[in-house]
Amino acid sequence: MNYLLSEKSLLSKFKGNLGEDDYKEPLTMLLDSLNNEANLNLTGKIALRYQITSHLKIRSKIFEFEDGKELKKPASPIFVIGLPRSGTTYLFNLLSLDSNHRSPLVWEMFFPFPIVEQHTRDYNRRIKKTDLLMSFKRKLIPGLDLIHPIQSTDPEECLLITPFSLKSLLYSYMARIPSYENYLKKADKASVLLWHSRFLQVLESLNRPKRWLLKDPGHIGRLHEILAVYPEASFVQIHRDPIETIPSICSLTEKTRRPFTKRVDKNEIGARTLSYWKESLAKGEKEKSSIRQDKFINVKFEDFIVKPIEQIKAIYSQLDLNLDKETERKMIDFTQKFEKVEKAKHSYGLSEFGLSKESVQNTLSKYISF
Repeated sequence: MNYLLSEKSLLSKFKGNLGEDDYKEPLTMLLDSLNNEANLNLTGKIALRYQITSHLKIRSKIFEFEDGKELKKPASPIFVIGLPRSGTTYLFNLLSLDSNHRSPLVWEMFFPFPIVEQHTRDYNRRIKKTDLLMSFKRKLIPGLDLIHPIQSTDPEECLLITPFSLKSLLYSYMARIPSYENYLKKADKASVLLWHSRFLQVLESLNRPKRWLLKDPGHIGRLHEILAVYPEASFVQIHRDPIETIPSICSLTEKTRRPFTKRVDKNEIGARTLSYWKESLAKGEKEKSSIRQDKFINVKFEDFIVKPIEQIKAIYSQLDLNLDKETERKMIDFTQKFEKVEKAKHSYGLSEFGLSKESVQNTLSKYISF
């Protein structure tokens, strides 16, 4: 057992109360997989230790913040879902221009405590601290901004919240951990949403929004658990040809994982990516049938890219939301800037990861067409 990634080492240096024991099993599974399967280099061991320690620290502070308090349930959320690389970020960014929507910001996910008011001296320090961390990540993972550009003050997806439960696909992007991935497929997701909601309650302590706007492709595989915690939740799912999304997910995984490991097997990344999202989409298809039609909206990627504002208006209409003129103008400006930006090419292909069009279509198409 590597000292840097031993449970005893991690927890012996950790003084806080971690709340319920629901972290113990996933932490053990994660560390076993990292030590026995990941083939990490020294950078990887240090990076994963830093990540896990940070997540445990935030979890402890969340529990400390909420312990003994009777806090309101978080405001009703809208969840943007769909396969990674399917246009969810574009839609998420457009919807975030509505002042009635509140999303967790990057700096809040990395350094939420102590709670600070925006535009104060402490807030500025927090932004600088987050900027420094983001700069280090860009140097460590060259080209990351071409795949997923992000700034400290941007709204960001729940992939950065789910690790507080120690059940998160985030770790799998960083390391080859097949046993942990298999565990995630079958694990009870209730604790994921428990800590997700607690984190939102922390953020609401300063400013309760009219509604939360949330995004994580992984949410498609936990609709039942989401509704148990957020019974008034609404969902917008983007459907894109998996022939386009799957190789992009594989490429993101390969580029993120490469600095931390001694060897990357692209064929294995392809096979495991396809397997993971098959199970996630299949679970989502089964569970979304029980959601009211006015609470679940399907959007075709092609329609959204060609006429984004028209699709936004349809979403607002179905969810019975008001799209005021000022918000619509902001959205139009955003789409025009988006269209003018010359995107650097993020090159990838199915064959690079041992996949074919036929294998991807046969595996996933039935779960994303409507």
